[in-house]
Amino acid sequence: MGAIGDPRLTGGEGFWRFGFTIEKQPSPLDGQRGYVRWISPGYFATMGIPLLQGRWFTEKDLGADRPHVVVVSQALVRQFLSGVDPIGQRVQTGFDGRTWRDIVGVVGDVRQTALDQDAAPHLYYPYLQTPMPTMTLVVRSATDPTSLSAAIRQAVHDVDPDQPIHHIRTTEDLMAASVAAPRFATVLFGLFGALALLSTVVGIYSVVSYQVTQQTHDFAVRSAFGASRRQMLWELLRQGLQPVLGGTALGIVVAFAVARLFSALLFGVTAADTQTFATAAVGLMGVGVLAIWLAAGRVTRVDPMEALRTEQ
Repeated sequence: MGAIGDPRLTGGEGFWRFGFTIEKQPSPLDGQRGYVRWISPGYFATMGIPLLQGRWFTEKDLGADRPHVVVVSQALVRQFLSGVDPIGQRVQTGFDGRTWRDIVGVVGDVRQTALDQDAAPHLYYPYLQTPMPTMTLVVRSATDPTSLSAAIRQAVHDVDPDQPIHHIRTTEDLMAASVAAPRFATVLFGLFGALALLSTVVGIYSVVSYQVTQQTHDFAVRSAFGASRRQMLWELLRQGLQPVLGGTALGIVVAFAVARLFSALLFGVTAADTQTFATAAVGLMGVGVLAIWLAAGRVTRVDPMEALRTEQ
């Protein structure tokens, strides 16, 4: 269990983001700003944020008369302390004026503002060194977290009956809310994509079926002269796959051109992911082969003599 002054997964920068100065640097670098969080010692373990260097906060760091300390994120070290041992460096933020804080630890990055944004630099303060008017309690449980609401309320009431608790939500709820809009757009595009794929299958089948129907007499003659059904199937596949391959190549070119328009809907992959494009191309060609095979199979099963009599 732990506590934090601002656990938002969504929302803007607000007054939580401050410029900061690193001691012995002549002046702050451009864009040298970071999110300041006020936390209890158990927050990192509860949220599963790993310690990469140095140490956690301890109870000894919580007194207002204790040396001022700070734990920073890996993003801050990577951007502003590259090649320098961060432990023991001193930083000063615009939040608490002239107070210098010693860096005692480095923790892993978190995407605490939004899942579609890169991890920003974070500075974590011991919450009692800079008390906040409100705090958010975070609890990790091996059981269903929604079943703990009453127990959490009772535990807080036992400590302070006048302390109100509200807005209890799970991290799954917070993350779902933060990606609701792009998820809806993704589902919508997925439905349109499924309809487009269905139209492609029907279109390929219809075109190939029409083409092979027009060649029924030719294939009947070939069959009468000893051409095998397998040979005719391969011939139809060769003819039918030419427009499929051409359309797939053109589609890949167009998709690469408009891929940037959908980059905001993607997490963890690039808009021009080659594996995704290759999978889509192979899948489309597979659908084309299936449609051609079904149409060609119907024609090659026609009795040659019956086809010739019908043609006459």
